[in-house]
Amino acid sequence: MASIAIMVGGAVVNAIAFSGSNFLFSTLSGSAERKRHDLALEKLQRDRDGWNQARLKRIDFINKQLKKQDLAEKNFQNVDEAMQEYYDLTGVLMDSIPPEPNLRDYLDDDQIKNIQKGELVLTGVGMFVVGALVYKFM
Repeated sequence: MASIAIMVGGAVVNAIAFSGSNFLFSTLSGSAERKRHDLALEKLQRDRDGWNQARLKRIDFINKQLKKQDLAEKNFQNVDEAMQEYYDLTGVLMDSIPPEPNLRDYLDDDQIKNIQKGELVLTGVGMFVVGALVYKFM
């Protein structure tokens, strides 16, 4: 019985946390801040698409080069592994691709702190509500 209560409580906490973060986003402190956030998300998506295209081109290049030289034993999915194998077999060192873009790269520190604070408050409130319900009904 307790495991079912814990499972249901966890589901309720998750539901409150996710719906709460959506609520916080919808009530950002002004339309300018919301526009900034939307623009950051759009820029992040464009940069991730470009990063992913560069990653795929690098993997395709390495696979084709190794197959051309009859050195390929498998097709690679991981760029770092493919570049290391290419270097080990050919001795040619390639420039590494930059790390994957992250939303933190596009938001101000104040925005990040506000989002974190809001998520912590909503998670805490959700845990308190679930704890009170469990205490009341157990």
